[in-house]
Amino acid sequence: MKITKFTGKKIHGYLDISVKFNEELSFLTGINGSGKTSVVRGMVALLQPSLLYLVDVDFSEMKVEYNIDGKTHSITAKSSEDELTILHSNVKDSYKLSLIKRDPYESSYRYEERRVEFYKEAETIAFSHPVIKSIKSLPSPMFIGLERKVSGDLSDKNIRPRIRNRHFREVFAGSLKEGMIETREMVEDYYRTISSEQKTLANRLMRDMVLCSFHIKDDKAQDEKIKPKIPDARYVAQMKKKHVLVKQTLINIGVEEKDIDSHVSPFFRYIEVMYEQFNKYDIKAFDDIFEKLKPDQMMEFFSWTSFLPQEANINTLIKLVEKFNKKKNEAYSKVDKYLYGINAFLEHGGKKICFSEAGQIQLEVNGNVRSLTGLSSGEAHLFVMLSNLYFNRSRDETVSLIVDEPELSLHIMWQEMFVGAIQEANPDLQLIFATHSPSIILDREEACIDLSKG
Repeated sequence: MKITKFTGKKIHGYLDISVKFNEELSFLTGINGSGKTSVVRGMVALLQPSLLYLVDVDFSEMKVEYNIDGKTHSITAKSSEDELTILHSNVKDSYKLSLIKRDPYESSYRYEERRVEFYKEAETIAFSHPVIKSIKSLPSPMFIGLERKVSGDLSDKNIRPRIRNRHFREVFAGSLKEGMIETREMVEDYYRTISSEQKTLANRLMRDMVLCSFHIKDDKAQDEKIKPKIPDARYVAQMKKKHVLVKQTLINIGVEEKDIDSHVSPFFRYIEVMYEQFNKYDIKAFDDIFEKLKPDQMMEFFSWTSFLPQEANINTLIKLVEKFNKKKNEAYSKVDKYLYGINAFLEHGGKKICFSEAGQIQLEVNGNVRSLTGLSSGEAHLFVMLSNLYFNRSRDETVSLIVDEPELSLHIMWQEMFVGAIQEANPDLQLIFATHSPSIILDREEACIDLSKG
């Protein structure tokens, strides 16, 4: 799903706007009052849909168009003095909501309390309406507003009750403190899950290594595979790499290094010793043993032939190790990518996000472990946003990130890194930013849409 266009008529009573969005990245630019915030908030309100926002804003019509599988669809809201109407191009019906008005002599506080309760109930009832249900079935945008709450909810939490659903956007709702707690738990849960999976893989590897030692091989087939060969420099270099691979993997799954050095390493050292011996006597092929050596020297070299079947067993074990490491690297690749991305922002302040052995996420400040409360507000916002872009379970359902003035919580250096970090975290997101900052835009002028031009 890609958002393609937003149209607004008489927003705030006077503003007519029509914006076509780029498929991957759009920067809404323009002077204050040109409608940047009105566009992003109106768009999110339609895609939620947020009745509380739509009844608060003065407009005659707002429409957002989007594309799914090459087909264009639209969501439209029309507002009059007495009624709000919402239409979805996928549904023949229309949703209509009668607006309440302030009674004569009613206090502003009482009126606000009454209207909140009224629209709260209306929003709950609206969930079952075909139009609202159809809109809510769409992939959800993630929205970061001027108040710096990473959310999709446009309503003010302090005066308007929040109505939760399963959508990705709701994970980000609430205060920054709440967001930090929820995000930390989410990241730690992901890390502990893959750590548990690695323990299962490690146990399976140890089992397979034991079982393959007892595997009965087809002697005829084995003889065809094992042909007399003399180790050369390339072969020795390959075996050295395999030695490092096997040793590190065995350490990772709990085998003590002293046991590896006494039982595994001698096998690989033997290869190097024999290579030096073959090289010493200039033996390049197996027949050279008979031509260049005396009978009493041959026995040492014939021992090499008894080694070759063992090499076949070791190669089988190495394949198991390589398979294990591949799965391990795939599992941790997202974590590694995440740590690299977020620490690129934090390292300039001497800070680093990492995981403890117990799987707890922690902050290092100049090498000392601190709690996440050591993050500044700007760093905390980045932590919440990037963590959710990487690890939120609804990540794949979220198709767009809409941010109103991202520069507000980012210093200049971070602004230059911001877009690239978001694209790295989730390359499939459509990004729409309302911004004044050249440091956010950098050399991406082709993605700019200037609302000042009308």
